[in-house]
Amino acid sequence: MLNPGEWDKYCKKADALRERGVQVGDVLICDDGAEPRFHDLSGKFHVRISEYCVIDGTGPRFFVHGFQKGLVAYVLDEEILPGTKLRVMKKFERSVVLEPVDAK
Repeated sequence: MLNPGEWDKYCKKADALRERGVQVGDVLICDDGAEPRFHDLSGKFHVRISEYCVIDGTGPRFFVHGFQKGLVAYVLDEEILPGTKLRVMKKFERSVVLEPVDAK
């Protein structure tokens, strides 16, 4: 459990993270794995990016997941395994493009 000072520090870091947003070059982790889905409008495979909300000692961060809410992140049409690191290659107004870190 965090004491009030630690909680304030965490909240300031989370606010700064939200204000900065996801940027080209950021490396994000897909903790639990994800199965890309077809986007309703674009028809391309995508997953989602959200702020990590569990306080586990690592501080606030963005993570990749396969749920329905969050920033759209276009990916290749393959399953993303747990622990996969993905780099933000392009950023648009309402979406990003991700590639596995080891992709050339």
